[in-house]
Amino acid sequence: MKPDPCGEPARSPASIRMASYRARRRAGLRCVTIQVRQSELDLLVKWDLLAPEQRTNRGAITQAVHRLLDNTLGRTW
Repeated sequence: MKPDPCGEPARSPASIRMASYRARRRAGLRCVTIQVRQSELDLLVKWDLLAPEQRTNRGAITQAVHRLLDNTLGRTW
């Protein structure tokens, strides 16, 4: 790690990840990994939550699952 021009030591990637983790916990969020079947992707597309060309885009799939949860469980934040 090199110090930044202001004299503060640069933060390591690990400390940045930990800070993000703690911020998510304070906000009441949890990270989970799920496996999504092709048939589930098909339903996300059918329900207009995922564009057909985005079936392999992890970020788009994540957003589609968030929309599904918001639509079914309701937004509580």
